[in-house]
Amino acid sequence: MRRVATAAVTLALLAACVHSETPAPHTPRPVRTVKDVVGIWRTIHQNTLQLRQDGSFLLVTSLANPLTGEYTLSPGRMDVSGTPGCGDAVGSYDVQVAYQQRLTFRVLTDSCQLRRQQLTVDQFIYANS
Repeated sequence: MRRVATAAVTLALLAACVHSETPAPHTPRPVRTVKDVVGIWRTIHQNTLQLRQDGSFLLVTSLANPLTGEYTLSPGRMDVSGTPGCGDAVGSYDVQVAYQQRLTFRVLTDSCQLRRQQLTVDQFIYANS
């Protein structure tokens, strides 16, 4: 009887150690659709980024006047433009998202220093309920 109990405990421990091939739902992945990013996002410094369904955005930070503009998406990439103070500069960013959890930007190219700094300084956390 004792061997059966020991074997059962050993099997339970081995089963707990099995690695799943399915990534956790919070694992960041490249952005694919507008639906992946629409909503309100905040940083630990309470900067707020609102990405709207119509392709417009509003970025409010404590360091600058609110930034507005438009964005377009392609798999894993977001292009932003139309930001006052940035002229005709179009910024391109590698974008990863964990659905309704985390949004990160990595600059590919953006000559607008203010926009580049505000989008990449911190990770954004989903704030909608």
